[in-house]
Amino acid sequence: MAGKALSGPKPDGQPTLAFLLKLAAYYRLGDDGCCRMRISDVRTRLHGALFNDYDLIQAHIEHVSASGRSGGIEAVFSKALTREFNRRGEYPSAETRLSDAGLQNFYEGRSDGRLDAYFADQLGALEYKAVRLPRKMSDPRFYVGQLLPDYQRLNNSEHMRWGFLVAFCYGPLVADCSSEAALYAAFHNQMFVDCKLAYQAGHDYFTSDPVQDLEWDQPWAGPQPSWAIAVLNNDIGAVAISAYAEDWSPTV
Repeated sequence: MAGKALSGPKPDGQPTLAFLLKLAAYYRLGDDGCCRMRISDVRTRLHGALFNDYDLIQAHIEHVSASGRSGGIEAVFSKALTREFNRRGEYPSAETRLSDAGLQNFYEGRSDGRLDAYFADQLGALEYKAVRLPRKMSDPRFYVGQLLPDYQRLNNSEHMRWGFLVAFCYGPLVADCSSEAALYAAFHNQMFVDCKLAYQAGHDYFTSDPVQDLEWDQPWAGPQPSWAIAVLNNDIGAVAISAYAEDWSPTV
């Protein structure tokens, strides 16, 4: 993976074909020789972040919620995930300009933007959003209006090898979830409801291709899809969704 302290397999003498294959497997190289973070890797790192920093995250949520605010919740989650990356010798760049990564901004009225976590040597990125379940804000576009453009910017095979939407989840519905599959369904169905309400309010964007790609045009029931994972720790959790085409298959 990306970073300053990679410690993969070491050759014993001259590298052999078997060693090179082992090295490629260790760094998960694609056919083009580029390192790729897989959805299973993201799950492992989210699990570490939510369990290692649970007390810190929960204390912040309780503190701001007591005063009816939500400020800093995304930041406390994202800092926990960054610490987990760093523990593994992975050092993504924060706040990289979209234009520097060759990406387009799909937010209406904005010419540029920034990536939350960018792995330049892998041509991969993650975009973050703190999501309360259920949504408390009155505008149904509050979450989907940010997550859908984030998905569009990441889903760019010309300039990206992989990308993930990461929704850091909290709130009463998260606490009620009995499994990670239940958390994914709760998140997905909130996005489905919000897209439907936004469309009914006259916003055609919320029936567009990104909505269909993510299947937010229909409710969800059953196990997690192959292109998404959920991680649950008591009353906080996270959902990660792949925006990279090669991850959208049952073999991930």
